[in-house]
Amino acid sequence: MRSRSLRRRRPLFDPLKNQINVRESSLVAISALIVCLIFCPAIDASATTTSVPLQTRFGLSDSSGIPVVEVSLGRDRPVRLLLDTATVGIRVLASDLPTGSKSGIRLSSVPDTSAFLDGVALKGVIAYAPVSIGGVRTPPIPFELVTSQACNSQIGCPAFPGSGTQRVDGIFGASISRPAAGDPVVNPLMRLPSYFGGRWRIEYGKPLNGSSSGDIVLGALAPKQSVTAINLRSDGRTRWRGRYWEDRPTLCWTFNSQQRYCGPTIFDSGSDVMFIQSNPLPPELGITSSQPTEVPSGTTISVFERNSRRPFWSYMTGMVPDFDSAEARQRSPAFVDTGVQMFYSCYFTYNATSGSITVSNSQN
Repeated sequence: MRSRSLRRRRPLFDPLKNQINVRESSLVAISALIVCLIFCPAIDASATTTSVPLQTRFGLSDSSGIPVVEVSLGRDRPVRLLLDTATVGIRVLASDLPTGSKSGIRLSSVPDTSAFLDGVALKGVIAYAPVSIGGVRTPPIPFELVTSQACNSQIGCPAFPGSGTQRVDGIFGASISRPAAGDPVVNPLMRLPSYFGGRWRIEYGKPLNGSSSGDIVLGALAPKQSVTAINLRSDGRTRWRGRYWEDRPTLCWTFNSQQRYCGPTIFDSGSDVMFIQSNPLPPELGITSSQPTEVPSGTTISVFERNSRRPFWSYMTGMVPDFDSAEARQRSPAFVDTGVQMFYSCYFTYNATSGSITVSNSQN
């Protein structure tokens, strides 16, 4: 029903009024065009990409074979963050990030906590700042300023910071899933300028002489040739009118046999080992412990789409962390965490607009 207050007693077309509106609109359009010609960058939305370096040094206590990306928060110096596709949001040690009046960082009194699969637990407060990655800047976003760390694991936790040129200042959580309930942090890659289309590709370099270099390619299109393209389920809307996605798709795995085990799969660039959890575990693994246990060396592990007969990735386990080791434990809920190894075999193209992950062969 139309409200009475919206009814207007005037002609549907007023020639004089329309002529004035056209002139005013033309002046506004011309002014906007002049301003944009002076200040707007030339952007080809179909071809715009930016490569952001990833650097890994193997065997270090701080990174353990996990690539590190440099970003700037506010106007502070760049910080080195572990790229973690299994968690959401930036978390930076307060001791490594000046937050003075000229830093461009706004502190809040809102407490924040986070916990990770390896037992690391962090506490801090929420802060806000624009994030610059590869020269591309986001609007101000919330992140966790970490004031204390703890280890909630019986087998110990990896060291968070390093030292000197090997120092790591925090975590860059690049998951496109919903953050934990009550946690306001966001994945900065989902707040990039719109001309990047909500897309990025993670390209790890091949391990060579104890180190490797790769890139995050902002705005990357899905490659024409891929080993699989996984469509994700929507997990609700973000605060900025985008969408979150359930980025733990159900995939199927085999372990030295043709028997398939299907369940949630985590593509995790933030773990230096593959991790399998189930109760019971596949008997092929020969593991019945509830504590993390090394998967026997020489185990062939393969992953399939649910309706496919051919695996899109396989590898044989060894005993060397960062390269080929895997662990398993008998516990619920069931899931498989790929660890960093899959990222050294494949490229991952994320599309946070359409909700897809495209996996391609890094040798193509």
